[in-house]
Amino acid sequence: MFIYEGIVILTNDGKFQAAILKLTNDEPGCDTVMERECDSIEEANIWLDDEMSRLVNNKGIWEL
Repeated sequence: MFIYEGIVILTNDGKFQAAILKLTNDEPGCDTVMERECDSIEEANIWLDDEMSRLVNNKGIWEL
């Protein structure tokens, strides 16, 4: 079994790195499913919401 988790980190150059991770409970670590560099935290969160919706519902948040 696995779960997807979205994270946003602030990089040294002042940009935001958004990533979706695939976590599994039967092995340590995780896989990066997708990632994107963004200029703002808002842009990073919108991207995460849309891509997570695509993974779970097969449609982006703008398509529901």
